[in-house]
Amino acid sequence: PVEADADGVRLAGRLIGAAPDAGVVLLAMSPDSAREFPVERENMTFRALIPSLPPGTWSLRIKLGDDLVPLAGWRDDIVDKRLAFVLPAATIEGVTLQPAYLADNTFAVRATS
Repeated sequence: PVEADADGVRLAGRLIGAAPDAGVVLLAMSPDSAREFPVERENMTFRALIPSLPPGTWSLRIKLGDDLVPLAGWRDDIVDKRLAFVLPAATIEGVTLQPAYLADNTFAVRATS
């Protein structure tokens, strides 16, 4: 699930195939920068908060140990999630964080001021 509130954008999901003891970090990556966010993990599920990002489109990835795994939605029958889902946005200090699926069904946050 994806939620937006006064603290930012909250994400939760399952870590399919992840080793139970692997360290987990959420990465937001733009073409010229990367930001790390802490992840709360319980068994094979995770929760993370993105409190702010500079303007731009930020692809989201989970870092599991040494592996980078894109956040994506491939375990269903929806071919183009950009058209199927409108997700809640959060506005923090004048910057709107809009979660969205990209053309390849990977997950991103668009930050606009």
